[in-house]
Amino acid sequence: MAQKYSNPPLVESLVEFRFGLEDPNDPTLPGLLYSEIKEQFPNRANRNIAFPSPNGDGKEIELKLTPLAQFRNTDDSMLVQVGGNLLTINCINKYVGWDLFSSTIKNTYKQYCQLAAPSKVIRIGFRCINKFDFPKSEVNLNDYFEFLPTRPSILTSPYNHFGIHIECPENDNRDLLIMKNNSVVSNIPDNIGVMLDMEYATQNGIVLDTNEEVIIDWIENAHTKLKDAFESSITNILRKTFD
Repeated sequence: MAQKYSNPPLVESLVEFRFGLEDPNDPTLPGLLYSEIKEQFPNRANRNIAFPSPNGDGKEIELKLTPLAQFRNTDDSMLVQVGGNLLTINCINKYVGWDLFSSTIKNTYKQYCQLAAPSKVIRIGFRCINKFDFPKSEVNLNDYFEFLPTRPSILTSPYNHFGIHIECPENDNRDLLIMKNNSVVSNIPDNIGVMLDMEYATQNGIVLDTNEEVIIDWIENAHTKLKDAFESSITNILRKTFD
């Protein structure tokens, strides 16, 4: 967010790293990381997650279950996940603010690299998911969003459902800004939900050095890009509902 809002629509933000590791199935790594961050993330759980993985000929993609360790803070507002070559730092349920979230990302990344000694970063993605609710009978989405599908002028009735998805190369084609705005089911009767889902990520095949300064610079730049994308996607009428 370019501005600080008292009631932001952000329901989840996360930074995802995928690493080049000598042994991506090291069973000791989650426990070692937990020992370093357990003061901030004391609540521990395990689950299995399906990752896409090439089969033997390298052409077909199949899902492979990988154990994933999850570490949560005491108020369940942040989550760290580690397993295989994956590390994510999630802000969930409520936004804790960029200062705390960014310092947690940087510290967790540093601790992980000291323990796992990855040779490279094969992907970083920074994703922000925003959720909005509007009364179906009253809403004109054009009053609230700049980022909407364009439709023929003869179609004047309200949207029942809509979706728009764009992908924009950034930083000399190293990165990709992915923006989606879609109608979703609302938990409130007779309302329409809208989800503005944005991700800034490295392009497929791009490899980054694990140097901490390189990665921090990338994260700060991604955060700025996502702030600007969010602000350019909404109107002042919608902004007023965040205060």
